Amino acid sequence: MHAPREPAWAWLLCGLLAALALRAARPARPPPVPPAARARWAPEDDPARMAPRELRALPGLGERRATAAAEARWRHDRAGPPLLWTDVPGLGEATAERVEAWLAERGRAGALLSAERR
Repeated sequence: MHAPREPAWAWLLCGLLAALALRAARPARPPPVPPAARARWAPEDDPARMAPRELRALPGLGERRATAAAEARWRHDRAGPPLLWTDVPGLGEATAERVEAWLAERGRAGALLSAERR
């Protein structure tokens, strides 16, 4: 004779109840971060400290313009007025406006290419 078998539906029900209990015991997810908070300025993205490779990520700056910006920053006299984006050779008004708009979106309106005097 065959041994009595337990019904399969009972095991499925036990598994479902265990899964629901584990899911209820799991901590809640943190609320999603709003896009405005994600786009906040990161200190490591300061144009006055960016390497030429990082400057290439700015809109309108390719390899040559990023290198020119880094060279202009290196040659700039810190005792003088701050270095503006339009002071970089090969960077026109339109490109400077695009870079400044991109920086403004990230909470760095008016970010200069050189560190401001304090």
